[in-house]
Amino acid sequence: MNATELIKNVMSRYYITKEIKDRKHLIEILDKEITIDQFNEAINDLSICSNLDIVADVLYVGFVMKYFNKKNESTLRQILLLNFHKSHEDIVSLFQSKYNNSVENISILLSAIRNIPDYLNPDDFKYPYFKKIIYAIGAQPEPYNIEALERLTLSDEDKIKELASHQIEKRKILGRWEAK
Repeated sequence: MNATELIKNVMSRYYITKEIKDRKHLIEILDKEITIDQFNEAINDLSICSNLDIVADVLYVGFVMKYFNKKNESTLRQILLLNFHKSHEDIVSLFQSKYNNSVENISILLSAIRNIPDYLNPDDFKYPYFKKIIYAIGAQPEPYNIEALERLTLSDEDKIKELASHQIEKRKILGRWEAK
């Protein structure tokens, strides 16, 4: 059984059969059955996967077990731009909080603004997603983050202009708050 199947098995025992009773029990089982190396393998497999439940399960395991690490960053860049899953906001949050020291992330985040997944296209979902992406851009290394935000102030979307301008002002005052 590969790592993705192992995670799927554990999560099925949690969500479907209820063999795993609660979150605390889930963490105990994951600690025994899924290593960080297996998690890394599962993350890498997501770029060739097309099952939104598996993406959600693997990401959930990463959050619950605090397994996200530098080896996952490149694959998460790829997955962010894919449209088959519904975990874009979670991935963007990782680029704000954990993966915020790479200039390479900026172009991916800018692409994410231009390529909104179908399920996030309605305005009441799109604008909060834009906000998360713009915060994640702001969290990336200076001065490249400011340059990217300045480009966004030229957007045709008023909300993007407004959010980018606000983030520029915030960064000028506070700098990279994530690094402090």
